[in-house]
Amino acid sequence: MFTQLLAVLFSLLTLSAAYSTDVLDTLRRDSFIANAAYCVDQMIFLTSETGQTALTQNYGLNFTTVFSPNFTEAEVTGNSFIAVNESSKTIYVSFRGGASIGDIFTDFDSDVVSYKPLYSVPKTTCDDCLVHDGFYSQFKKFSGSVFSGLMTIYQNNTDYDVVVTGHSSGGAYALLFGIELKSLGHSPSVVTFGSFRVGNDNFAKWVNKLFSVEDAASSVAANKTIDQTYVRVVQKQDVVPYLPAGENFTHAGLQFQINTNQTYYPTIEQVEFDSNYTVSTLDSSLSGNFFTDIYSLNLTFTGHTSYFRRMSLPCLQDSIVF
Repeated sequence: MFTQLLAVLFSLLTLSAAYSTDVLDTLRRDSFIANAAYCVDQMIFLTSETGQTALTQNYGLNFTTVFSPNFTEAEVTGNSFIAVNESSKTIYVSFRGGASIGDIFTDFDSDVVSYKPLYSVPKTTCDDCLVHDGFYSQFKKFSGSVFSGLMTIYQNNTDYDVVVTGHSSGGAYALLFGIELKSLGHSPSVVTFGSFRVGNDNFAKWVNKLFSVEDAASSVAANKTIDQTYVRVVQKQDVVPYLPAGENFTHAGLQFQINTNQTYYPTIEQVEFDSNYTVSTLDSSLSGNFFTDIYSLNLTFTGHTSYFRRMSLPCLQDSIVF
């Protein structure tokens, strides 16, 4: 009888979580990498007694390049970095979210424009795909230097995995950058946190196909680890993943939703995997009146900082703790 009770309790916990703890550990790790983009300069100069940076000593991350906007080229956003973990054979590309006036203006430039990858012609074209004008326009300006920096490292480490991540608008850039890599035949993992919506329904469907999201959903449901696909993490009360408002935008990718804002460190039971990747549950919860939805869904901007840690500025001691 006791054995049966334990079996029932275990099945309930498994049903509640519906994915492996390895997946949760991956999301926690990538949230740390995403947040590091806000504090990368401070972290580089936080040296220990051994002369190493805190990130190098504690987490094995060796920064190779830090990118900032080139204002002479009309770049106003795109802060990012590339780091390498040699022990895990992983290259990380992390894009910073909004932290400047240029970022804010870009966020609100939400007209839609036709989309196509910049550096390749993918096997399947993205027909009638529209994307956020601000993100796409800035991405076209700054991404070349990040792409060149990554290829310089990757050509000597072709057996390394590539993880692209970002928070907020950095999540939008992470997706666009991951698409470029995928279209060139690479197999990146893209993991975003509190990302804006990037494109229309045709774009979302094309992204899901490009990243084999259906297969990834099956892997998660089978309690396997996930990589080489597109994963989004959203906070239940974060308003940003609902932006830009309107029918021109939706989400792609696998969604994990953090269902509490009472802690920066949710348990696996508090992070829900949404297996229905074909329809964004964020879209289905909307009534059509955005201001009504903000009230009824209790959406806030404070929820935008709660992603497995305190995300975004200011850069304090907890910013470098994993």
